[in-house]
This record gives sequence, structure tokens and C-alpha cells, in this order.
Amino acid sequence: MFFSLPVSVKNSHPLGYWLTPILVDSLSIQTCEKGVFCYGKLGLRAPSLEEERAYLANLDFLGISCERVTDESFSNNLLAKAMQACSSDRISVLSQKCFLCPCGVLAIPISVIEYAKQKTFKRTGEAVVCKVCGLEAKITSVETLVYALKPETTFKQIRVYPRWYQKEVNELVSQIHKQRIPISRVRSTGFHFGSWNIDVEFLWSFLPLVLTNQSNGQLRAVITNQVLRQAVTAYLLCLELVPEFVADLIVSPLIIHPGKKEKWSLDRMRTLGYNGDLLRLLLLSSMGWNRKEANLNDSVATVEHRRFNLLKRVVLKAEQKPGSVQEAMRHLSQQNLIKGLSNVFNSERFDYSTLKGLF
Repeated sequence: MFFSLPVSVKNSHPLGYWLTPILVDSLSIQTCEKGVFCYGKLGLRAPSLEEERAYLANLDFLGISCERVTDESFSNNLLAKAMQACSSDRISVLSQKCFLCPCGVLAIPISVIEYAKQKTFKRTGEAVVCKVCGLEAKITSVETLVYALKPETTFKQIRVYPRWYQKEVNELVSQIHKQRIPISRVRSTGFHFGSWNIDVEFLWSFLPLVLTNQSNGQLRAVITNQVLRQAVTAYLLCLELVPEFVADLIVSPLIIHPGKKEKWSLDRMRTLGYNGDLLRLLLLSSMGWNRKEANLNDSVATVEHRRFNLLKRVVLKAEQKPGSVQEAMRHLSQQNLIKGLSNVFNSERFDYSTLKGLF
């Protein structure tokens, strides 16, 4: 089963944001395995009903055929796993200096601010500013409930793709062992362990374990490298509760958009006449699994109508030949897709079964 960790609903984000659901969908088609795309409805970033409807319509537009679920639909099971971890002898209270904003969304230890990805904050000179409330965070002493990993918990049972990420993953595992895993938040989250507010991110870390019961094969998380730490943390927590847990971790590059990101929003692309199939081609033909960032291959947007239609026809008609994860990744790459596109008028020269999942 290919699956995503809960993705925040962000309809206005540029095209590269939609790579994760497309990859979950495409890789599951390539290998004839189940695909599950999970998006978030828990916590402060919960979408409104209107935003969720627009989001599902966008997934339809992109031809996402795999199963769609929300973290909210698993909340009881996730909470049960979290309580199991919290009830162990691995938890303790840690008092540390944090950058804390007035709204409580931003509460990040000063010890990690220098290398933390700026997802919830931005740096303005020496100031740390919350992206949600727009106010400067102040250094405050905060008590946090934390989870300490067992010394014997390692990442050996998790296969990492591409393989060259293994070194970075090993470094993250070492960091997490030393720093421990935050369990609580200062603000109310709607989930509690005694008087502590359970961090929603800690809660959904147990999603792989919950999905294990639905999978008839190997679990394979698909993420972008921006959330590598969260994915490693999630798998480590799963291994804490179930030491025999086995899974794969597939890390995709971050898509770099030419010019201003705003011009690559899905709404604008739709207005300019792009359809979902062409946008899938745009994203998947940008894939380079040998680097952390991939430039958006916008050159394929000018492909002639006849060539594009013929490509879609030969791919859909091709015989299904399920292969390994590594084969699927190699097939869904810029080199293979461009080669397939160039041979559509002489289709006998190329194996179009390798492009299953493109449409």
C-alpha cells in the first residue's frame, strides 16, 4: 500500500504541492497496489467545508483515483495508539526555552530554530515571526511532555528510497534519539493526556500502524523531502509500539517553479486551458530521483495536441506489468517520460507499460 501522511489542505499552493497525491496514485497504479491519500482535518489547519469541497474537486481534476481519507476519520484509533505510547515509561517533562507566539501555533525550541524548516515561522532579522498570527514570538520557558526512544529502536527495518537518503535518515534518527519527541502543545488541540494537550502531529505519527490493518502487503509512505523528519519520527514511534513493524519510505524531490509561484496555482492553470492529464505529465516529467530539488519541466506544456492524445492512448492501452518500487520510480522519471513522449509516432520502439499511472 502506498500512502501519504496527512497533507494540509492548501488549494492556493503552486503546482508542485500536488505532486504527493499524484505520486501516491501513480505508484499504486504502476505496481498494482492499493493507494491511500490522506489529508488533514485535525488541528488549527482544519479546512472549512467549502475549502474541502474545492480540494476534492481539485483531486478529481488531477485524476486522483486512489482512495482518499482524512486523519479525522482515524482519530479514535490514532488517539488509542498515542495513549499507549503516553502510558509507557518513556515519557517525561522537559522544560526548555522556546520561541512562543501569542496564538500558540508557534512553539519551537531555540535549540532547533537554526535548522528547522520555516513552515510555521519566518525570520525577520533577529526576530522570529509566526506565519499564522503574524506576530513576533518571544523566548519563553515552556514545559513540554516528551517521549524518549528506546536505545534499541533503529531504522533498520525501514527501506528508504532513493537509497542515497539513508545517510540523512540515519542522522535524523540520531538527533531524535538525543532530542526526544514532543508530545504536547501549549495551546488546546482537542486531544488530551491528563492535563496535557496532545500535539496533533504526534497523534498522526501513528497513522502507519492504523493503516497496517487495511494493508494486504507492504506499507510504503510517499513524502516530499520537506517532511522527512516528521516521517522518520512517525516510523520510529510505530517501531516503539510494534518492534516487528516493517515499511518503506519513498522521498520525492521538491518542485522548483520558474518565475513567481503564484502563476502556477491550479486555478490559474485551469483558466489557461490546462487539463489534469497535462498537469500530471508536467509534474511527473519533472521527476529526478537523484536530487532534492527538481525544476518544473514546463517545456512539455507546449507539446502538440496530436502527440499528447496519442501518448495518452498508447499508455492506457499498454499491458499492465507490475514491478518493484525501484522500477516504478525509474519508470516515473523525466528520462523515461520524455523518451516515451518522443516515440509516440513509432510506439513499437518504446515499452509504454512503463508509463502506467501517468494518466
